[in-house]
Formats: sequence, structure tokens, C-alpha cells
Amino acid sequence: MMQNASPKNAADNSVIERGLKRQIIRYRNSSEIWQGAYMKMNVETCKLAVAGVLTEEHVWNLVTKIDTWKENVCSADVGVWSKIETYTNQKGETFRAHFTENGRFIQRCKTEHDKPKSYTGNFKITKERFVFAFNADAKKLEDLFIGRHASARLEQEPEPEPERADDDEMPLSKVAKRIMKRKLNE
Repeated sequence: MMQNASPKNAADNSVIERGLKRQIIRYRNSSEIWQGAYMKMNVETCKLAVAGVLTEEHVWNLVTKIDTWKENVCSADVGVWSKIETYTNQKGETFRAHFTENGRFIQRCKTEHDKPKSYTGNFKITKERFVFAFNADAKKLEDLFIGRHASARLEQEPEPEPERADDDEMPLSKVAKRIMKRKLNE
């Protein structure tokens, strides 16, 4: 505030300050209400998609109109790699570093010949990056999509052998391997 403020100016500034605080609180509250409504709509729409009421086309239309993002996605699954650029830190040191597609710092390059790498990030769901993958356990719309490149890898991997109820008919080596895997997973 001003040093030589008259009492009238101080009162005016106080009124302005209270008004600004009120506006900030209104904005914060409306933002929280909107986020709650969005999450409820997201969950309910997902339930409709899982129940078969909404088709894949309906889900795609909705997701593209409301700009839905999927969080904590491996960038390689959507075909995105880090960008390597020169970076100068606060101490004045200049070195090469990895950055996200949005320009956020990931880490310093280990060598001068580092190649772009995969990173975990949040990505907007688009047809160029994601594919619709029906998932009966989906809780949110984002759960109905997987990265386009991840889906290609999943298609190439062979399906695991179905487990048999009777271990007596299986060769002993397979039974031992299965028991060891169980112990490692526990």
C-alpha cells in the first residue's frame, strides 16, 4: 500500500481488497463444483459405456468434445519421446537435457550422445495417440483407452497358457516354475 495514504484511501483499499478476496473464493468454489460435476459425469458415462448403452463412436465423440486427458501414461505407449535441448541452470551451467513435449525439464543427459527417452506424463486422448479398448472393470472414461503403441505390443505378445486345475497332469518343471512365480509375486 501507499505510505502517505489518507484514511479515506485506506478505507477504499480495504474495500477493494475484501472484494477481490470474495471474487477469488467464488472462483475457487465454482471450480470445485465444476470438477465434482465433471467427475460424476465421467463416472456415469463410463458406466453407460461398460453396460453397452453407449457405442465406441459415442464415447469417442464425448471424449474429444470435452478434452479428456489420461494421466500417468508411458509416453512410448502413445508414440512420444523426450526432446533433447540445451539447458542452463540457475548456477549458469549449460548442458544437454531431456524435456517433455510441453517443454518441461525431465533430467540431465547422462552422456553427450543420449537418445530421446520415454517418460511418464499426462496426454490428451486423441485418435492419433489412443485406441478404444473395452474394459469391463473401467471406473472412468480414461480407463476405456490405451496408448496406440501399447495396444500394438499387446497384440504381438502371445497369450499365456490357461491354468489347469490338476497339477498332476502337468510336467514337473512347469509346476515348479508356477510355484516360484507365485512366491515372487507375494
